[in-house]
Amino acid sequence: MNEQRFLMNETEVIQVVESINEYVSKELWMDFDVALSNGWDLTIIGRLDNTLQEANIEITFEQMSFVSIPFGWKTDTLSCVIQLSNQKEIEELSNNFEVEIGNYIFKFIADDFNDEKYYFVGAKKIACLLLDK
Repeated sequence: MNEQRFLMNETEVIQVVESINEYVSKELWMDFDVALSNGWDLTIIGRLDNTLQEANIEITFEQMSFVSIPFGWKTDTLSCVIQLSNQKEIEELSNNFEVEIGNYIFKFIADDFNDEKYYFVGAKKIACLLLDK
């Protein structure tokens, strides 16, 4: 079976990242937490109220190669909360984590962080589910 047909192309990845940022930008704040990981997939949820279990958004990464994130963080919804890594970050993280070709490296931007500190996820696929408020 040809694995290529199951991979996301960069345009599809960018569309998902843009939809996440667009959704989150409509809120005054959003807190993110790691909800589930089985070592192969990772689900991160975003909530407007951390005291409730209800999530507003679920972001799922499939076929992960590495993760470098805390279990929870706050974001500034006035700017992007997730992006694809730049070439310098890709090279550095690929060397440190032995990331295979075909993986995308996503970075989450947490509130009150400077331009030099991000949280990273390397995976072949990303999906998001926007949940009713």
